[in-house]
Amino acid sequence: MGILSRFKDIMASNINSWRDSKKHSEKEIRKQIEALQRDLGAIDAEFNAYESAAIRTEKAYAEAKAEVAKFEKYVARATEEGDAAAAADFQVKLDAANNALEAAGEKAEKAATEFNQMKQMKAKRTNDIATLQGDLGGELGEQKQYLEDIQNAKASLGKTEADEELENLMKKYDEQ
Repeated sequence: MGILSRFKDIMASNINSWRDSKKHSEKEIRKQIEALQRDLGAIDAEFNAYESAAIRTEKAYAEAKAEVAKFEKYVARATEEGDAAAAADFQVKLDAANNALEAAGEKAEKAATEFNQMKQMKAKRTNDIATLQGDLGGELGEQKQYLEDIQNAKASLGKTEADEELENLMKKYDEQ
């Protein structure tokens, strides 16, 4: 479960700064998406393990709590009946159960924290992938349309008219 050691790096990574650093080709964006999907796959693989661990530790905590409650009843009953030896014996068991409860609580808290971190990493990577896939459909789609418009203009117009149309298209594109 070493993915949590990368939690800080994953959460600090900023896909927007990568996107804004320069205009990336469709191939570069696809490579970045593939890398993010591999990372998301690793996160998904461990996500279920962390979820199971959180559930197990929560169950262990509930069992330890029930054990404490049981021994508290035994101590109270033995005290009411005046059986000091039994009360002392149950008190020792109650103290051990309280220690187990405390340990189980700490484990459950740690497991819940780790599980929440996994959920955050999974959401971040999913969002990063969606952002880049949106780029493929958005900005790159506009660039492809722009190039198609230029090619269509060249094909349908004479050379001088094509040059004028090309300048108009370039101005239009620059204004966007």
